Amino acid sequence: MPSWNYHERLAKGKGIVTEWIISTRMDKKTQANLDRTLEQLRQQPQTNWSRPHASSLGDHIYVIRFKSGTGGQLRIFGHFHLLHDTFAMTLHGYEKDSKYHPPDYQARAKEYKANCDSDFSGQTRMYRDMCNICAERETIEP
Repeated sequence: MPSWNYHERLAKGKGIVTEWIISTRMDKKTQANLDRTLEQLRQQPQTNWSRPHASSLGDHIYVIRFKSGTGGQLRIFGHFHLLHDTFAMTLHGYEKDSKYHPPDYQARAKEYKANCDSDFSGQTRMYRDMCNICAERETIEP
């Protein structure tokens, strides 16, 4: 069974998920919900990424679902980059009244997928310590 790695898209040299956590001062309960969701998905084959934690949106784009500490419906959009056994998180947002925000999430996620797929190491970085491949390289290469 796979153990997916996680990467986040870089924007202005910073990881988009890490910056979202910092800029919104995401509370510990919300962060714990995100961590728990990522860990649960990490052990699942891609075909099992389904509701309530994740699902395919078509065009090879997936959404990860988790709740804020106050019950808000937070979302991370991304795609699988199979050459690195990775789920690349490329856009964050939320769901309200059965609609995703930002409203142009599909076009943006598709564009980010193309950018990441063309230059994975330049467009993404390991999310926290959740990439066994990159972590192993860091211990080998000083």
